[in-house]
Amino acid sequence: NVDGNRELIRNGVSGYLVTPGDTRAFTQQIQQLMDNPDRAREVGKKAHQEVLERFSMPRMVRAYDQLFVSLGHSQRA
Repeated sequence: NVDGNRELIRNGVSGYLVTPGDTRAFTQQIQQLMDNPDRAREVGKKAHQEVLERFSMPRMVRAYDQLFVSLGHSQRA
């Protein structure tokens, strides 16, 4: 549960967030996934789906295009 991960992972949906250094919580989460392989596959599929949707090439190109346009406008102001 660190900066960046919170924006990428939906806790319990597309992954799991644990407090940095909390080895007990980390171990428990890994054990739960090992005990429930169907759930592990479900979370993995959801994570894969979200990456494809949020970080597809067309979407990233649009995002960079918008960034460059906004930077261009701010340079002219």
